[in-house]
Amino acid sequence: MRGIMNKIIKDMVWITYSREQIPDSPKDEGMSNTIKFEKSSGNVFLDIGFSKEEAEREVLRTDLAFEVYNLLEERKLSSAKAGELLGLSPSEVDHIKNGDFEHFSIEHLFTLLNRLNRNVEIRITPSESTGGHQRVVTI
Repeated sequence: MRGIMNKIIKDMVWITYSREQIPDSPKDEGMSNTIKFEKSSGNVFLDIGFSKEEAEREVLRTDLAFEVYNLLEERKLSSAKAGELLGLSPSEVDHIKNGDFEHFSIEHLFTLLNRLNRNVEIRITPSESTGGHQRVVTI
C-alpha cells in the first residue's frame, strides 16, 4: 500500500496524536496531550527518514508500480489473467494490487509496463537545481 499512500500523502500534513486524544485507546500515564503537526516535504519516504537518494528512488519505483496497478485496474483482470500477461505468479500480481511494491525493481517494472503495451522512455535534461531529480511522467 506504500505506493498508494505516497500518492495520498503528498502535500498533506502529518498529525501525531497522543493516546488520550484517540477515542477508546488505552491510557498510558507517560503519554502527553500534545498534538504535533508537520508539513509534508511532498515525499513520504523522505518524511519517514529515508536518505534523499533512497527517497527519490522509492518514489520513482512507487510511481512506476502505481502505473502498473492503474493499468491492471482499468483492464479489470483477475490475478491469474494478469499473471499470464505479465509473466508473474498470481501472488506476485496480488502484491501489486495490494500496493506492496517492494518486491519489484525499477527495471522489472519497466518490463511489466512494456508487457502492458506501454513505452517507457528515459529523458535526460539539465537540472535547475543542484543534484538533479528523478520522476515519472505518464501520458
